[in-house]
Amino acid sequence: MAHYEARLERDLEQIRSKLCDLAEAAQTAVETASLALFSGDQELSYGVCLADHPINRASRSLDKICLGFIAVHLPSAGHLRFVSSAMHINTELERIGDYAKTISRESVQLTQPPSGMIRGQLEQVSTEACRILEQAVSAFKNSDAEAARAGIRAANEAGRRVHTGFASLVAGEDSATTRELLCTLIILNCFDRVVDQSKNICEETIFAVTGETKAAKSYRVLFLDSDN
Repeated sequence: MAHYEARLERDLEQIRSKLCDLAEAAQTAVETASLALFSGDQELSYGVCLADHPINRASRSLDKICLGFIAVHLPSAGHLRFVSSAMHINTELERIGDYAKTISRESVQLTQPPSGMIRGQLEQVSTEACRILEQAVSAFKNSDAEAARAGIRAANEAGRRVHTGFASLVAGEDSATTRELLCTLIILNCFDRVVDQSKNICEETIFAVTGETKAAKSYRVLFLDSDN
C-alpha cells in the first residue's frame, strides 16, 4: 500500500474510532440518566450532568479532525460521504448527550421517582430510546444499510407511541403536581428527541454506505376562502 493510501486509511480509522467512542459515551449517558430517573439516585443524575462536558469536548475535537481530513485529503465519492456523515452523526451524538443531561436535571426536581401510570409510560419510552440508539450506532459501526433502515422503521413506530403518551399523561394523572407533571413531560420529550436523533444517525449511515439521501418532506396545505 502506498504511503498516501496508508495515511488515508489511518486517518479514516481515527475518525471512525473517535466517533464510536463518542457514541458509547452518549449511550452510557442516556442509560445512566434512565437508571437515575427510576431509582431516584440524585448522585447518578449529577454524574450525568458532569459527564456531558467530556462529551462536548470530544465532539468539538472530532469536528476539527474531520475538517482537517477534508483539508489534507480533499476526499471524493465514498470517503467524502463518510466524513460528511461522520460530522452529522457527531452533532447528533452531542445533542443526545444534552438530552441525557436534561433528563437528569429534571429528575432531581422530582420529589420521588415516577410511579403508577407515569412510570409505565416513561419506562416504555426510555427502553425504546436506548434500544433504537443502540441499533443506530451498531448499524453505523457495521456499515449496515439494512439495519439502519430497520432502525428508521422502529424510530417511526416509537415516535407514534410517544405522541400518544403525551396526551395520556396529561389526561390521566390527577395526583401529580403541576411542577412534577411539567418535569415528566420534559423528560418524555427528551426521550422522544433521542429517538429522533437515532433516526437521523440511521439516515446518515444509509447515505454513507449507499449514497442515498432521505426523501424531501412533503406538506399538505389547505387553503380556505372567507366563506370556508
